[in-house]
Amino acid sequence: MDILDENTGRLGLDDNGMRELSESAKWARIMGIIMMVIAGLFGLFAVIGTFAMVTMMGSAGFLGFFYLLFAGIYFYMGLLLYRYSSNMDKAGSKNTAGDLTTGFQNLKNYFKINAILIIAGIVFTIIVYIIIGATMMMGGTFPLE
Repeated sequence: MDILDENTGRLGLDDNGMRELSESAKWARIMGIIMMVIAGLFGLFAVIGTFAMVTMMGSAGFLGFFYLLFAGIYFYMGLLLYRYSSNMDKAGSKNTAGDLTTGFQNLKNYFKINAILIIAGIVFTIIVYIIIGATMMMGGTFPLE
């Protein structure tokens, strides 16, 4: 059986498939909301921490920018999960393929961003280990000049 009936543009999922879509949408909604709340708190703490660091250390506002950037990325990832959930609910209730496609596009974008961040984290970790290893080979001191 095809997932999409070519003649009507309606979904051809059986009850089990629709139930699984609905269940995944519920969990994605929960995860999306949690991620957006955590990102909001992270952004709030970044702003407060930036002002505190600037008053104590002078030019530490640069770090606050990165905290806000990561909070924004995390919020967007939560929003993608929430959109996926909303589109899956619409696809299940209206039984149309357009919402299903849009939902899966949001899920695809979520996984793309997640994969890019994981790869960037691995590369960053490898670079840090190389720097630490080179420092240890030079006698344990890191030249600052």
